[in-house]
Amino acid sequence: MNYLEIINAKAKNPNYILRQFDENLAKIMDEGYDMEDRTGTGCRYLPGITTTIDISERVPVPTLRATKWKSMLAEYLWFLTGSGRISNLRNKFGSKVWDSWQKSEWAKSKGLPEDSIGYGYGPNLIQYGFNISNSLDWTPEGFNQVDHVINLLKTNPNSRRILWSFFRPDKQGPENVVLDPCHLIYQFIPEPNRKLSCCVYIRSNDMFVGALSTNLQGAAFYTYMLGQICGFTPSKLIVMSAHAHIYKNHFPYIEKYLSREEVNSPILELEKANSIYDYTLDNFELTDYNPHPSMKVPISV
Repeated sequence: MNYLEIINAKAKNPNYILRQFDENLAKIMDEGYDMEDRTGTGCRYLPGITTTIDISERVPVPTLRATKWKSMLAEYLWFLTGSGRISNLRNKFGSKVWDSWQKSEWAKSKGLPEDSIGYGYGPNLIQYGFNISNSLDWTPEGFNQVDHVINLLKTNPNSRRILWSFFRPDKQGPENVVLDPCHLIYQFIPEPNRKLSCCVYIRSNDMFVGALSTNLQGAAFYTYMLGQICGFTPSKLIVMSAHAHIYKNHFPYIEKYLSREEVNSPILELEKANSIYDYTLDNFELTDYNPHPSMKVPISV
């Protein structure tokens, strides 16, 4: 089966912004290498897959299969709180997307709350360099990378250092974190006429679930939020997936997904907040959003 031919046989919809991403899915299926992996599921992969998406008018929330996009958005708002406690995500934002990664015995063995993820996304983003102990809720200790990015966008938009990293090289591996951050570096690049693009580097990318359901829209939402706070309008999203893979238990869904008619990608109606830390799920609404039915796709943990 040639998966790219499935895409090329369909009519192109100019308001569908994920065609290049779909072509990359097809490329992995058509040309990728099979391997065993950490999860025991097995996958097919290619190195260095790049996807460029125009987010100036529409956002990359998938429409060839419906997803619980607000549950995924909640995860990205949770990162901004600086918390690494899964209960905070569940109780404050109503999202259970991290429940499968809770490792209570591991956390207790490290002297951390049983729902701690260790040196993961939120703590690294808001408290970079700070040594956590029995609390992962936000404290003013450590280096706040989000404040740093906002300051540069406002005071030095020509800087080529407007970025944050979710990854701490000195705190990687199972001794320090339940799951090493996959999406690592977000670089925000101002363009003429007060436009803002975002380049994301992802070290290991589950393309059909991780990228499609979460990573693409999360990066786009951050770009919209920073744009509002700092006086820019969104332009492009460029995502480089270093180890881009499709798990073998996702193979049965790929043909059905790629065969579906392209329908409009949605438009984000974003209500401005006083600061980037004040955005809630209620600030985000989608219009022109009529996705195909959802698919119950298994997750490899």
